[in-house]
Amino acid sequence: MKKKLVLMTSALMTMGLLAGYANVQKDSTPVYAEPEATNVIIEDTNEYYSYPAVVVNLYNKTEKMTFYFSVNDYADSYTSTNHKLKPNKVYTLSEMRVDHSYAKIDETEYPYKSASLELLSDADGFIGYLASVTLEDDTVYNIVEAEPMSGEMVIDEYKVEYGSMITLNDTETGSKFYFVISNIEDGVKYALSDFTDGFKYCYIGGDRYWNYRDATFKRTTDAKGLIHVEATVLTEHGDSLSLKYNEPEPIAVTGVSLNKSSTTIKYGGNETLIATVSPDDADDKSVTWSSNNESVATVDEAGKVTAVSVGNAVITVTTKDGEFKATCAVTVTESAVSVTNKINALPNAKDVTLNDKAAIEKARAAYDSLDADEKALVSQETLQKLIDAEEALAKLKVVTPQGLSGGAIAGIVIGSILVLALIACGVLFILHKKGIINIPFLNKKK
Repeated sequence: MKKKLVLMTSALMTMGLLAGYANVQKDSTPVYAEPEATNVIIEDTNEYYSYPAVVVNLYNKTEKMTFYFSVNDYADSYTSTNHKLKPNKVYTLSEMRVDHSYAKIDETEYPYKSASLELLSDADGFIGYLASVTLEDDTVYNIVEAEPMSGEMVIDEYKVEYGSMITLNDTETGSKFYFVISNIEDGVKYALSDFTDGFKYCYIGGDRYWNYRDATFKRTTDAKGLIHVEATVLTEHGDSLSLKYNEPEPIAVTGVSLNKSSTTIKYGGNETLIATVSPDDADDKSVTWSSNNESVATVDEAGKVTAVSVGNAVITVTTKDGEFKATCAVTVTESAVSVTNKINALPNAKDVTLNDKAAIEKARAAYDSLDADEKALVSQETLQKLIDAEEALAKLKVVTPQGLSGGAIAGIVIGSILVLALIACGVLFILHKKGIINIPFLNKKK
């Protein structure tokens, strides 16, 4: 997003501030740098009070330069809204703690041979630092605080944090503007006095921290629910900015697709389906997953499909925005695991009856459907149990002599035991070594 921010050039700012600086201290020492001195524009500052000194650190991150000053003086009356150095006074090295006043350039420290530091101020407060240092090797640096900014800044991020803390963030420059207003209402223009104490400041360009001299804030919400903000700030550094934020309309989802429309998974296996939401820059690309037959296949929130039984299922992915859908037909086939389970569920050969016929046949069909690799995974012991059950089933024979008046006799060979049954008069009589069992069975023929 192109920023509409009006700034003076560094060269013009440097010449202007240096000229003003020379006028302020015509009779002061040390003598200011000759034209061949290096001019350094400060990008960030840090200033704090450490009794009995005021510590000012001036940074130029681009060129990896930091200039440290520890001044043994501070304002007669200090409040949280003004700075501690006396405005427009030039402090020399003789008024500094020498052991805490030095330059760091490319991580190497250099003591000062001479130094000066001035807090530039107008009638409203702090507007910047001006400094000059001569290192022990006679290298001279003129150091100027970055110029105040002015103009319109287009903000690209609006956040509400910690309840009522509103931040307008310009992610391109790293600037953050804070406004804390309790019970904010749409359409109401708030002044600096309406902001919560302690939250009337900003960071411009990253680390530079400035309190507000003055500020206004107004938020409105349009018919679509989109937020618009108009704010102004005047910082103690002299930055005078008009802030504009217009929440962009969300980019809607137009569809969703899966990497597969159908797939086959072996029992006990899994596969992860990949959903692609269109367009790529849609604001809300969240989706949900579902299975129409969870007894066959389940799916988790990441699209991982797990086969839990042999059969068919349909996996569906649905976008939260617009509820667009895509499906994948899943076929779960037999595997060594499922076949082993089927065979292990069969009775032992000595206990096989005619009622086990269907289960035995299904187990055989399942085994035969496996490929060679899967068959190799079925243990020989398991396979032998299936073979034994099949042989036991084959020995079960039913003989039903026909033509007997009023009934019939059936002989069933179970293992090596012959059981004779007489069906007569609608009753089944079973001759067994433990006695005669009679069961009503058929209606008597007329």
